[in-house]
Amino acid sequence: MSNITKYTGREFRPFDWYGWIMSISGMILIAIWANDNTITWFEKIVTISTITFVTIEYMWRVIYGRVYKRIYYDTVIHIMYELDINGETYYVCSENEEELRLYLDVHYPNVGQNYKIISSSEIESYIKREHYE
Repeated sequence: MSNITKYTGREFRPFDWYGWIMSISGMILIAIWANDNTITWFEKIVTISTITFVTIEYMWRVIYGRVYKRIYYDTVIHIMYELDINGETYYVCSENEEELRLYLDVHYPNVGQNYKIISSSEIESYIKREHYE
C-alpha cells in the first residue's frame, strides 16, 4: 500500500517585536524632527517623508506579517498486524507482510518464522512538518 499524503496548512503569525519597535521609533522621530527648528523645511520634508514611509511599511508588516509558518500533516497509512508469538499476542505496524518479515528478522532474529498473523487492519497516523516561509 502506498502512502497517501494530505496537505492542510494554517498560518501562524508571531508577535513582531522588530516591527513594533521600528513603527514606534518612526513615530517618535517624526515627532522630534517635526518640532526641530534647526533643520530647513526641505530637509524636514525629505526626512519626515522617508521616516513616514518606513514607519507605514513596518506598520503594514506588524498588521499583516511577512513571516509565517505552515504546518503540514502528512497522512501515513499502515497495516497493523496482530501476531501470535509463542502464545503471546503482539501488535506491529508495517506497510506489508514482507516489510513485517524484514523488521522481525532485523530486530527480533530469534523469533524467525515462529509467528502467526492472527488479523490485520489498516490504521492511519500522521507526520507533522513545519515550514517557515
